[in-house]
Amino acid sequence: MKSLVLRIRVDCERSQLLYSKYQHVREVLWKSLSPWRRTMTFVYDQDGTISYRAGSVVFRQLSGARAPGDAVLLLPAEISLAGVVLIADTENATRDAVQAAQKYRVVEQERRVLDEQQHIVYLRSL
Repeated sequence: MKSLVLRIRVDCERSQLLYSKYQHVREVLWKSLSPWRRTMTFVYDQDGTISYRAGSVVFRQLSGARAPGDAVLLLPAEISLAGVVLIADTENATRDAVQAAQKYRVVEQERRVLDEQQHIVYLRSL
């Protein structure tokens, strides 16, 4: 089964919300969201689950990108993306896979929250 590697920068001011909501990944998130290391790497599986070490957070890829090559993600409302998102089509999250990843820039984070727990992020292919 193929996976996507998502390497994202997260809004660290909201890290306490992440830390408290996702208890099963709090150790990983705490390390990843510390000021000196603000990047998380997730592996996206075809069933819509993004796994990272011992825990998982649900991410789903949506149709409806605004231009060819763009991507749309549905994320938990507490997670904000910033800067560049790397997406690699690979079966394991290796360093080479991340380096060869397709790069996207976050162009919009829709503030309309879906069912009060999720929001939409639009990505532009670089």
